[in-house]
Amino acid sequence: MKLRRRAALLACCALVAIPLAGCGDKTSRVTFGDTEGSVLNVGPLLYQVQLSRELNPYDNEDQAYLQGAPGGAKNLGKGQSWFAVFLRVQNIHEHNLPAATEFQLRDTENNVYSPIVMPPTNQWAYRGGIVPGNGQLPEYNTPADNNPSIRGLMLLFKLDQVSYDNRPLELIIRGQNGQEASVDLDV
Repeated sequence: MKLRRRAALLACCALVAIPLAGCGDKTSRVTFGDTEGSVLNVGPLLYQVQLSRELNPYDNEDQAYLQGAPGGAKNLGKGQSWFAVFLRVQNIHEHNLPAATEFQLRDTENNVYSPIVMPPTNQWAYRGGIVPGNGQLPEYNTPADNNPSIRGLMLLFKLDQVSYDNRPLELIIRGQNGQEASVDLDV
């Protein structure tokens, strides 16, 4: 009788444990992310897209992000728009490490875009550089880190409007050591 109770108890525990097995770390470290928010391994550093969206050069908040854009924030060709990807980079190691400096945005028709180089005066722009040991980009307590809606540094792209029809857009990150990761963006 005791053996049957023990077997029944173990069977019940197993039934409860099966659904809970899927409740683990929701930010698993991968090299491809189905959506923004995925933590991507690119070499020894971790990258996470916080937000991506089209920027409006006539909006006050977006004008700050576009400050110093080549040719002016409103300088878009016919059928073009500004598109920003805000990301964080985390170094979980004790020593300083170089951040990725090579990014691309690709649509489903293989149209490829490179980020616009922004001037040093733009406090939101991603520039790569060195990520301090146990640190992050954006650095702690900077405007890009403290902004509750973005909490990341910006990669700015000038997109052809047709690429919004060719979704998902995929951000490709190439690390200093040749490793690559990508994530589909919520557009």
